Amino acid sequence: MNRRSINLLTWRFRLYLLVRTRLLQWSVIWAVGSLLMVIWWQLESRRLSAAQEALAIMESRCLPLQQMQRENMQLARRVRDLKSHQSLLTRLNDEQLPYRLLGLLSQKVSECQGTLRIDSMAIDKKMETERLTPTEAALAVKKAAAGKPVAPQMHEVTILTLNGVADGNITLSQFVGLLRDSQVFQTVELISSIGADNQTRRSQSYLVKCVL
Repeated sequence: MNRRSINLLTWRFRLYLLVRTRLLQWSVIWAVGSLLMVIWWQLESRRLSAAQEALAIMESRCLPLQQMQRENMQLARRVRDLKSHQSLLTRLNDEQLPYRLLGLLSQKVSECQGTLRIDSMAIDKKMETERLTPTEAALAVKKAAAGKPVAPQMHEVTILTLNGVADGNITLSQFVGLLRDSQVFQTVELISSIGADNQTRRSQSYLVKCVL
């Protein structure tokens, strides 16, 4: 005897069951997807927070370097300003040097007991070899003997040359001594002194070299 199954459910109810099943299936998929999205969002949030913390740490470490860079820039600007100011002072000193020397020479001439006049004055600049101390000279000799000669150090000097006439050796010597005692010049040297007799007294034509 054959048995036949008869589906007594109406087609609308079967459609309802099918739709409900599909909705349940998609609900599970959406729930799982939402859960995965929440987990992913939390992971990304933690990663972003860690990155922000690392960036904050790096910035805090870079702050001293940035401060140092700013200070170096400020120092560089100050050095440039000082150099420009120094060059300006040097130019002003060079321009004012003849007037200052004239004032000094006028004072020293007036301090002489006898009569002395300056007929001409010349100011020149040139490079000269720097003088060595006895210790430095001995060391240079040793190095030269060892085959390692030391190159001479050059520096710029200002030379003041004076020509004039004094009324005797005593007045001239006093003038040279006053120039040396002024401590303005590195050296004061009497290059030449030529005597000449006139009607009243013996005069001395002189040439004096002063190194600043």
